Amino acid sequence: MRTPEELDIIRKYSWLHTELVPYMYHYVVTAHEGGRRLQTPIDGKYHYMFGEYLLVAPVYKDDLNTEIQLPEGRWRYWFDDTKIIEGPVKFVQEFPLDEYPVFVKEGAIIPMDIKRHYTGFGDAADEGYLTFLIYPDLIENSFEVFRESGESTSLKYLKTDAGLSIEISGRTCPHHLKIALDKKPSSVYLDDRELLDGMDFNYNSELKKLSIKTERYDNGRYTINF
Repeated sequence: MRTPEELDIIRKYSWLHTELVPYMYHYVVTAHEGGRRLQTPIDGKYHYMFGEYLLVAPVYKDDLNTEIQLPEGRWRYWFDDTKIIEGPVKFVQEFPLDEYPVFVKEGAIIPMDIKRHYTGFGDAADEGYLTFLIYPDLIENSFEVFRESGESTSLKYLKTDAGLSIEISGRTCPHHLKIALDKKPSSVYLDDRELLDGMDFNYNSELKKLSIKTERYDNGRYTINF
């Protein structure tokens, strides 16, 4: 009874839910320990924070236009994250059928488990890699990826005017860093070894994203010079 377009949308969001399991499970653990929950109501019609970094404004009526209320901070639209939206702000936006009112807070670290191309965040080549979406705005931030058993993996970054340093500690794992940067870095190092442009890392000027895909590493320390 579903059209092919509807099935594509259902597939897209079913996979997005699966891809976000590393992000969601972090808050399952923190909530169990008495800390941050996965969902927290905020100001705005049925708005809520999904974890610390994703704001969701549910579509609750049959209308393409949805009123969005973003609190103080800097935000990006989840499906087109090249532009900054300064909060607090209220606005009405029309969303196509295959998108949804979700906004990511600047400073975020969002781990994802990507195995397919359906959502647009990666493809089958990312299977086996832990993907991190990084939006470095704060001076420093960190995120811990918990597992049901065994050691967790943590990522932390420190941003300065000169560049960005990233450290991955804990359980070693292949990973794919997708970092929002306004311009291409002058150089990128991993464990004091300079990475090669076009081979070890790539910068997409249209999407304003630095991509670093690493299978093996020693200390997991990245230095990205602006």
